[in-house]
Amino acid sequence: MRFVNVSGGPHNVSFWEDSIPAGAAATLQRNMQKTMGTLSGVLLSEPNETYTVSLAGLRPGTYRYYCLPHLAVKMAGRITVRP
Repeated sequence: MRFVNVSGGPHNVSFWEDSIPAGAAATLQRNMQKTMGTLSGVLLSEPNETYTVSLAGLRPGTYRYYCLPHLAVKMAGRITVRP
């Protein structure tokens, strides 16, 4: 999954550990590029800058994420991994 900073940065992708499938956190953490904390990607500030999270090996289920700097304005989403 590729995230692109279109405008209004900084942005990042952070996952709520308590809202992803049980036992999936370690795999998800390994599948994230550079991080600034547990299940929290680095901040993107440049236009068209990208951040990629591999879905390889993830358990089926819903993975809820949010943008840390914009959580107050409800910038969030979810990824559904199917078997």
